[in-house]
Amino acid sequence: MKKRLNEKNSVKVKYNLGFLESFLEKIIQNLLILFISTMFLISFMQIINRFIFHRSIFWIEEIAVYLFIWVIFLGMSLGVKKSEHFRMTEIVMKLPSKIQLFLSYIRSFFMLFVLIIIFKSSYGLIKSSMGEVSLASGIPRICVYISIPIGATFAILFILKKLFTKKLDNI
Repeated sequence: MKKRLNEKNSVKVKYNLGFLESFLEKIIQNLLILFISTMFLISFMQIINRFIFHRSIFWIEEIAVYLFIWVIFLGMSLGVKKSEHFRMTEIVMKLPSKIQLFLSYIRSFFMLFVLIIIFKSSYGLIKSSMGEVSLASGIPRICVYISIPIGATFAILFILKKLFTKKLDNI
């Protein structure tokens, strides 16, 4: 009876984790689409203004850089989720499956370690940027720096989900 309840609860947890993961993935994908499209449009607008109207909009480059920073950190988390990050598989694939699994655990824990360092380091950056505003666009710097812990948090969640559901073959 207890075993059946544990299995039932396990299925609910896996379903909820799967729903949360797909929900986060859709949010990240939509934000990436929005940010990349905006970068393209404002950069194109800047090119038109410079070469046709011989004028430059001074804040566009800064906004494009800020959007690019967001794309980097959100893209990193999505790359972790989809297992599309850089790794060397040629040698690992020739090893026995138990060693491959062990190495995937080591890789996952190393990635977690690095992401936790990134997350903790970003706290100081955010704290020091409180009240600062960018010169050209007037955007608070915290709006840019907050992308670091958000991207790291999403990546950590995706790795932990893979660890807990034992889907390490693609980590």
